[in-house]
Amino acid sequence: MTWGRICVKGGGAEAMKRGRAGQLLQAAAEGGDCWGRFNHARLLLQDGRTEEALAWFARALETGFPDFYRGMAAALADQPDPRLRALARRAGELAEGCS
Repeated sequence: MTWGRICVKGGGAEAMKRGRAGQLLQAAAEGGDCWGRFNHARLLLQDGRTEEALAWFARALETGFPDFYRGMAAALADQPDPRLRALARRAGELAEGCS
Protein backbone atom coordinates (compact mmCIF):
# COMPACT_ATOMS: atom_id res chain seq x y z
CA MET A 1 0.00 0.00 0.00
CA THR A 2 1.41 3.39 -0.95
CA TRP A 3 1.45 6.44 1.30
CA GLY A 4 -1.04 8.17 -0.98
CA ARG A 5 -3.54 5.36 -0.55
CA ILE A 6 -3.11 5.53 3.22
CA CYS A 7 -3.79 9.26 3.10
CA VAL A 8 -6.95 8.86 1.05
CA LYS A 9 -8.25 6.03 3.21
CA GLY A 10 -7.32 7.82 6.43
CA GLY A 11 -5.30 4.91 7.79
CA GLY A 12 -3.29 6.66 10.48
CA ALA A 13 -3.26 9.96 8.62
CA GLU A 14 -6.63 11.45 9.53
CA ALA A 15 -5.12 14.86 10.17
CA MET A 16 -3.78 15.15 6.64
CA LYS A 17 -6.07 17.28 4.54
CA ARG A 18 -7.38 15.92 1.28
CA GLY A 19 -5.61 18.66 -0.63
CA ARG A 20 -2.22 17.53 0.62
CA ALA A 21 -3.11 13.89 -0.06
CA GLY A 22 -4.10 14.92 -3.57
CA GLN A 23 -0.73 16.59 -4.08
CA LEU A 24 1.10 13.49 -2.91
CA LEU A 25 -1.02 11.26 -5.13
CA GLN A 26 -0.46 13.46 -8.15
CA ALA A 27 3.29 13.38 -7.55
CA ALA A 28 3.19 9.58 -7.21
CA ALA A 29 1.07 9.33 -10.36
CA GLU A 30 3.41 11.53 -12.35
CA GLY A 31 6.34 9.49 -11.03
CA GLY A 32 4.86 6.32 -12.50
CA ASP A 33 3.52 4.55 -9.39
CA CYS A 34 0.51 2.42 -10.35
CA TRP A 35 -1.26 2.94 -6.99
CA GLY A 36 -0.51 6.66 -7.18
CA ARG A 37 -2.04 6.77 -10.65
CA PHE A 38 -5.06 4.76 -9.53
CA ASN A 39 -5.75 6.83 -6.43
CA HIS A 40 -5.11 10.12 -8.23
CA ALA A 41 -7.69 8.99 -10.77
CA ARG A 42 -10.14 8.15 -7.96
CA LEU A 43 -9.83 11.67 -6.58
CA LEU A 44 -10.32 13.16 -10.04
CA LEU A 45 -13.42 11.00 -10.47
CA GLN A 46 -14.78 12.16 -7.11
CA ASP A 47 -14.25 15.74 -8.27
CA GLY A 48 -16.26 15.09 -11.45
CA ARG A 49 -13.20 15.19 -13.72
CA THR A 50 -14.09 11.95 -15.45
CA GLU A 51 -12.07 12.35 -18.64
CA GLU A 52 -8.87 13.07 -16.71
CA ALA A 53 -9.62 10.17 -14.37
CA LEU A 54 -10.07 7.77 -17.28
CA ALA A 55 -6.67 8.73 -18.66
CA TRP A 56 -4.98 8.14 -15.29
CA PHE A 57 -6.75 4.81 -14.77
CA ALA A 58 -5.50 3.74 -18.20
CA ARG A 59 -1.97 4.86 -17.34
CA ALA A 60 -2.14 2.86 -14.10
CA LEU A 61 -2.57 -0.28 -16.21
CA GLU A 62 0.80 0.44 -17.84
CA THR A 63 2.76 0.07 -14.60
CA GLY A 64 0.76 -2.42 -12.53
CA PHE A 65 1.31 -5.96 -11.34
CA PRO A 66 -1.10 -8.87 -10.74
CA ASP A 67 -2.36 -7.88 -7.27
CA PHE A 68 -2.77 -4.29 -8.40
CA TYR A 69 -4.73 -5.38 -11.46
CA ARG A 70 -7.04 -7.50 -9.30
CA GLY A 71 -7.64 -4.58 -6.94
CA MET A 72 -8.34 -2.18 -9.77
CA ALA A 73 -10.69 -4.65 -11.43
CA ALA A 74 -12.66 -5.06 -8.21
CA ALA A 75 -12.79 -1.33 -7.52
CA LEU A 76 -14.09 -0.37 -10.96
CA ALA A 77 -16.29 -3.36 -11.82
CA ASP A 78 -19.52 -1.87 -10.45
CA GLN A 79 -19.04 1.70 -11.65
CA PRO A 80 -21.95 3.17 -13.61
CA ASP A 81 -19.75 4.49 -16.43
CA PRO A 82 -19.19 1.74 -19.04
CA ARG A 83 -15.70 3.11 -19.75
CA LEU A 84 -14.73 2.43 -16.15
CA ARG A 85 -16.19 -1.07 -16.33
CA ALA A 86 -14.15 -1.63 -19.52
CA LEU A 87 -11.01 -0.63 -17.62
CA ALA A 88 -12.02 -3.07 -14.88
CA ARG A 89 -12.30 -5.86 -17.43
CA ARG A 90 -8.91 -4.96 -18.90
CA ALA A 91 -7.34 -4.99 -15.44
CA GLY A 92 -8.86 -8.43 -14.83
CA GLU A 93 -7.45 -9.68 -18.12
CA LEU A 94 -4.02 -8.37 -17.21
CA ALA A 95 -4.21 -10.05 -13.80
CA GLU A 96 -5.08 -13.37 -15.43
CA GLY A 97 -2.37 -12.99 -18.05
CA CYS A 98 0.27 -12.53 -15.35
CA SER A 99 -0.77 -15.56 -13.33
